[in-house]
Amino acid sequence: MDCKGEIYMRCLIVPQAFKGTASAMQVAAAIQDGLLRAFPTIESHLFPIADGGDGTLDALLFALGGSERTSVVTGTFGAQQEVVWGIAEEGRVAIIEMAKVCGLANLPFEQRNPMNATTFGVGELILEALDRGIRKFIVGIGGSATQDCGMGALQALGVLFKDQKGQSLPFGGGALTSLADLDLSHLDSRLKKASFILLCDVSTPFSKSANMYAAQKGATSWQIEELNRGFLHFANIVEKKFDRSVLELPCGGAGGGIGMALHTFLNGKMILGTDYILDLSAFDEALYKSDCVIIGEGKFDEQTLENKGPWRVLQRAKAKGIPVFAIVGQIQQGFNPPYAEGLTAILPLHSQEIINTDRLSDTWSHIAFAAEQLMRIYLPKNFKGGH
Repeated sequence: MDCKGEIYMRCLIVPQAFKGTASAMQVAAAIQDGLLRAFPTIESHLFPIADGGDGTLDALLFALGGSERTSVVTGTFGAQQEVVWGIAEEGRVAIIEMAKVCGLANLPFEQRNPMNATTFGVGELILEALDRGIRKFIVGIGGSATQDCGMGALQALGVLFKDQKGQSLPFGGGALTSLADLDLSHLDSRLKKASFILLCDVSTPFSKSANMYAAQKGATSWQIEELNRGFLHFANIVEKKFDRSVLELPCGGAGGGIGMALHTFLNGKMILGTDYILDLSAFDEALYKSDCVIIGEGKFDEQTLENKGPWRVLQRAKAKGIPVFAIVGQIQQGFNPPYAEGLTAILPLHSQEIINTDRLSDTWSHIAFAAEQLMRIYLPKNFKGGH
């Protein structure tokens, strides 16, 4: 604060998308609007992020540059649909967001069924990129409606999943208990020269994927038990085929088990998505010069602490002693925000009308208002001066 009472400070705005309502970039811009209403002299920098799930394509294109492409591929339950993906680095890198192919966020609960949901369209996008001569892939594997262990994607790429009669398995995680043999002889040979970076939204091991996420994807208790049997059975076959342990593979449970599959079959490198995007954006360098950080997420809950985007930002800011504020759509009932881990304050929008609205203008105004009030309350009392 200068002698005239004006506030000069640097604030990093680092939100994720509010699923189904506003992209990370839109949330970031709304927060920035609120800050400037409160104090026009605030210097703010936008770092829209994603953790490998919804919004990953937008965040990567923001960081890398590049352009979008639209393709028709197989959707969650087998119907053909248009899907947006990206190409960056002068056509050398394909960016695929699994949530755009077989995502959960926009699927009504009554339509969710991980027993039949497939990742086949993810494999089809990989094939299209291969046809374009691309051999480097960044694949965000979070936010899916599937629990098929990546079987569908591998089927699209040529792997044959056979039952005891030699017939190909149908789509969905419910078929995995019938798996008798894996035939890799038809796996697309171009994949030998391809590299895959797999951006994971959680660090959950393969063995715990169904227990952790199948219920929110529509599975009943007995279906979760069936999926667990299928995961264990598939892991046993894969371990024999590749002579490696996969059941407790960290991040292997991301995307309904596709993390393990693409890591094992395609030699993909699994990385926490937020860390990758933050490093790509030189976030730590900007953090060193900042006075505060504002994070954002549609719902703040226990899964946020599973190495999700806001948690990773919070850890980095805490290490440098930078205060962190959160603006969120809602907080899970009974959930205690991680104040001991560096969170200074959290502002939930609360209203279900706000959270569920599909009108961007409404969401924007509420987020901007929250950011304005946050700054008006905090800064005059706590800000000691800039760099």
